[in-house]
Amino acid sequence: MGNYLNILYKGDFVKLPVEEIFDEHKYQHLRAATFVSSPRFVFDTFSNFETIDLILGIEDTVFLKSFQLGLEKSLNPERITETWESFDNETKNKIVDNKYNIFYPLKNKPIHSKIYLLEGQDEYRVVIGSANLTNKAFTGNQFEELLVFDEPEMYQLYLQRFNFLKESSVDYIYEKLKQQWKEQNVEKEKVIYFTGDKNEFLFELQKEGIEELKVIEKVITEDERKDLITAMDQEKEQNEKEKEISLILNEVTRKKPKANARIFKTDVEIDKIKNKILSLQHTTNRNSHDNDPRIPLYYDEFNKRIVQGVLPTKSAKHTLSKFRHKESRFFLR
Repeated sequence: MGNYLNILYKGDFVKLPVEEIFDEHKYQHLRAATFVSSPRFVFDTFSNFETIDLILGIEDTVFLKSFQLGLEKSLNPERITETWESFDNETKNKIVDNKYNIFYPLKNKPIHSKIYLLEGQDEYRVVIGSANLTNKAFTGNQFEELLVFDEPEMYQLYLQRFNFLKESSVDYIYEKLKQQWKEQNVEKEKVIYFTGDKNEFLFELQKEGIEELKVIEKVITEDERKDLITAMDQEKEQNEKEKEISLILNEVTRKKPKANARIFKTDVEIDKIKNKILSLQHTTNRNSHDNDPRIPLYYDEFNKRIVQGVLPTKSAKHTLSKFRHKESRFFLR
């Protein structure tokens, strides 16, 4: 009862390590609705689960910015591609095979729930409370509450709730990213490979996000658009990507006659302004690889070396130096 993480289990307060709460030997399937520091953290931590369904909730401090975050998911393809790049090949294959799924709530439907459902061979567990699925929540020095139930009836009730939340969400990873991975079937170091022009590919991803908005949101009211601008103006340092989202939103919508709202343009109209949208991405994206004059550095996992100026391969010749300690697998800039 005196712990930072206060766990109620079988009518008493107990100490349970994370490994025991999410026992991968007893359970094979995990469903979670929670804020996470990154989807990769979840998939790496629970890599032995056969299936994972993850609904991305929002952080406490950004509840009022849910509209802005929903638009960012749909209009900022680079964030999704960065998440995709962070996964190893095995995780990507599981996502493509629908064994791992990531869902994200769109505009004005923020999910603040913390629900964890574990299912095994005749074993069921429900975990609910205040703790997000982060190291800080489960092992840090902030006060959190968890209720743990090993009851099939409780599991079925919360499974219905989880499915209801999932119906209010969309797939976080673009289908075009999955399809490209399928077609390439790359068994190399973990970087994203663009076929053809990168900006062209990002534009196609952006169109996919716009289609999601068209189906679910129908219109963007003028009040919502103004709230977005106001939220950005209130930031001490206005984020370049948020500027881009606002500008692109204006381009892909038009004012609805006799209504205080904006409607999305057709695919044909959006194709006609492709160059305009690409120019907005190019202007506001200060971290673009195309605009970065520095020589790119990559981490060659096979040889445990940093590689300069070329994609990491098993026979890379441009080796700079070895790391002095074990590094996580990601490509460095």
